[in-house]
Amino acid sequence: MTGKKRIWISERIKLLGKKKKDLADTLGLPHTRISEMISGTRALKITEIVNFADFMEMSVSEVLSGFNNSHLRPEENESGSRNYQLLENDEKDVLTL
Repeated sequence: MTGKKRIWISERIKLLGKKKKDLADTLGLPHTRISEMISGTRALKITEIVNFADFMEMSVSEVLSGFNNSHLRPEENESGSRNYQLLENDEKDVLTL
């Protein structure tokens, strides 16, 4: 649990004239997961950052500034190794895990 509300997500979605359900569909998540992200009870997965940023019409760096590193969690593949390759090289510099 992250414990920090992220109201900026809701505000940005409204500003863009989009809906939370649209973000959920973009990320392939149930809409309840978006509410959990906003309330601070669900972390954004590393593998979701690029699609999240695209939907929000923000750069990955801007998204990362809204989430500190403790609010991001790596995606593990079937072998259990962590998967970070979705970030561009310059964006990896922003995220230090």
